Amino acid sequence: MTEPVSGRAGGTIIGRSASTTPSEEAAEVEATFAELSAEPLDPEPAVPAADRTETVLVPASGSLAARWSLVGCVVLALAALVFAVVALQQRSALQAERDRTTELRDVSGKTIAALTSYDYQHLDVWKKSVLANSTGSFQNQFESGFTGFEQAYIAEHNRGTGSIQGVWVGPVDAGKATTVVLAQITVTSLTGTHSLEPYVQLTLLKVAGHWRVDDVQATFDTGGGASSGADGTPVPQATTTVPPAP
Repeated sequence: MTEPVSGRAGGTIIGRSASTTPSEEAAEVEATFAELSAEPLDPEPAVPAADRTETVLVPASGSLAARWSLVGCVVLALAALVFAVVALQQRSALQAERDRTTELRDVSGKTIAALTSYDYQHLDVWKKSVLANSTGSFQNQFESGFTGFEQAYIAEHNRGTGSIQGVWVGPVDAGKATTVVLAQITVTSLTGTHSLEPYVQLTLLKVAGHWRVDDVQATFDTGGGASSGADGTPVPQATTTVPPAP
């Protein structure tokens, strides 16, 4: 007769016969547990290779947008810097040109004003004022003829009063410039009063960082007034070297 053997949970593990000896019974139980432990209770089913998925790390869209935004800000900042540098250079160049033009006009106007304003009783003062903004070459040229001017001016009691009507700046290149000055001169002497309106052309050189007069040529209208061309531009009638004769 076979009797059931109950396990811990009350289930029947295996049947045994009444005639089975204890040693045989223990051997059968051992073999049964060995078989049960050799097979997994819930084996994990194999997943085909085609159905396997790999995990790919994708950066968050917010992080990528922030990086592009940063790059855009850097590019804009660099562009703004370049534009600022270019604008500064252009502004500096324009300011330098304005300063140069102002100095050329100032030196030319002062020299001609000094040259056309004199008194026969103070010719030494006149000479100093004329040569205040001149090159060494012009100083030599002026002083070589000063004795003749001095004698003529003293003999005739000449006095000159000059005013500047306009100054035009011409070509400027490699430290050399040309200007034209329109002067109005009134000269009084023993023979009466005379009025002149010469166009005076000056050649200036840049010496030690400053513009200096190197040559002066005056153009006078021998007919009493400047004639005009078809476009209204004054046309000089005669040319002489200054200082202009009274």
